Amino acid sequence: MDVKHEYSPMMIRLPADLKEWLRAQARANYRTMNAELVKRLRDSSARGGEVPTPQGGKHDSSGA
Repeated sequence: MDVKHEYSPMMIRLPADLKEWLRAQARANYRTMNAELVKRLRDSSARGGEVPTPQGGKHDSSGA
């Protein structure tokens, strides 16, 4: 069964040095900048608790 992901576009402003750091990290991990940012946010949220889903459930941010 396919899992449908809902994405919500978000524009953010980053300091130039942070943007370049994110770009370098994404390249090193063979990801887009967006994918790198999502991965890091998911990892961070996993250390601090569960991420609520739009349906009111919980998102498994373990990647399993």
